Amino acid sequence: MPVLAAVRFALAVACAHFAPYATSAVAAAVQSTAPNRADAAAAPDTAAGTARPDAQTSAARREVFYAGLRSITGPYEAIRGLRETDPARYVTETDAYIGRLADFLQANADAPQASSYARDLAKTTQRLGSFARFTLHDAPRAVALYRRAIAMREKLEPAQEKMALDEHAALADTLRFDLRDTAGALAEYRALLASVAAFKPPDDSPDATIMRAVMQWCRAEIAFLATDQRFSRTPGMEAVVASALAIDFGAHGMAGEDAPLAVVDKVLIARLPRDDERAAFAAQLEALSPSQTRVLATFNYLPLLGTPDRIARYLRKHDPTGFVTRSMFAGWQYLEREGPGGNHVGMDVRTWSGADRALMRKAEAATLQR
Repeated sequence: MPVLAAVRFALAVACAHFAPYATSAVAAAVQSTAPNRADAAAAPDTAAGTARPDAQTSAARREVFYAGLRSITGPYEAIRGLRETDPARYVTETDAYIGRLADFLQANADAPQASSYARDLAKTTQRLGSFARFTLHDAPRAVALYRRAIAMREKLEPAQEKMALDEHAALADTLRFDLRDTAGALAEYRALLASVAAFKPPDDSPDATIMRAVMQWCRAEIAFLATDQRFSRTPGMEAVVASALAIDFGAHGMAGEDAPLAVVDKVLIARLPRDDERAAFAAQLEALSPSQTRVLATFNYLPLLGTPDRIARYLRKHDPTGFVTRSMFAGWQYLEREGPGGNHVGMDVRTWSGADRALMRKAEAATLQR
């Protein structure tokens, strides 16, 4: 969950990134208004049939830009296959590629096309950080890549890009769960909260809805880390809708950088598990390293754990604060009220059996201590 996840607040980022994939009922509640990331259109070489004096020069500059770009991106194509065969080398080579491309874009910052490539490069850097974290289990390298992506975002326009929601959320999550750096995580949550609070979209816009969800989440995480008090209130509707979108999207876009999750998702996104497979899938879920993104990515698969207590332990492992958990349960209830909608295959809240639903209701009670 390219999401959420986000975040990828992973919930709110799921709303921002994944709305086009959600069922119509949920998508109607909150839709993404992310800026178009297409390359800036080149100025036409003619106007009213008359060639512009600088047309030839502009065309030459574009060709120089793209020739330089190809000299960097072309050789990198051979590196992509290393993701599966040699992931450690893949990270090293991709890190070096990011550096070369960043230098090139900095040297050609005045080119109209440079900004869209810089935006994509920031996302590539963030995704490489997640790959280093979840596939290589190299948290320090992930932290360095997330910080690098944040620095890239800070140079972008518009203001929404500068907030680096995905990157700050991923950095805070890694510091907190992988490196046990509570002070560092707190600083990231507070920085993200301040950045989001300073962003002032129109009150009735989808962006404002997303920002309110992010702020709810940040405040809950800050309060927990500062006081050790779990979130025990009802989440705001913004977080509920974002969670419903995350459930609809599932692990799609998250598993790509997360090899342990991908092993489970590859099967369950396509079909329901057989009875004789459920125990093995449950063991794979319980072996996942702690991260709030796991709650987003695996909520559809939680009935595989088999008992309310195992589900409750899993959720507390990945979301000790409880805000994401409460939001996801509320998001599930939101989807239940909306009805089936859309075509769903694999293991999904819409394809859960009656026994799965009954188990999740018990798990909700056990987790939230109702």
